[in-house]
Amino acid sequence: MESTYRTWIHAMKDTSGTWKLEELRRGLQATLGTTKWQLEEFERAVKSSYLHSTSMEDTKDRHRSFIAAIESQISEVESSLNESSSSHSKPSWSRLDDGERDELAMFLSGGS
Repeated sequence: MESTYRTWIHAMKDTSGTWKLEELRRGLQATLGTTKWQLEEFERAVKSSYLHSTSMEDTKDRHRSFIAAIESQISEVESSLNESSSSHSKPSWSRLDDGERDELAMFLSGGS
């Protein structure tokens, strides 16, 4: 997520127009969703491991710190995406190219 976020930030600041900002934005949104899901899975797995041992306070503290740090990064990325999307007139899902629009139409109609 961090690498994708840094690339997107760099592209936002670059005025040369060589970046495909919407593709980078969508990629970042997908990466953000995956990161959230992975963090939830990690948190569940860690909590279930605590059930088998009671003498892990140090480990629990490290896990909590790690989770808090990742949540902070997620929050920062979400804030940046929200600030960026407020400057666009259309919601990001409505800015599809022809291929994406055709794929979405086929998916929604149940075609294969």
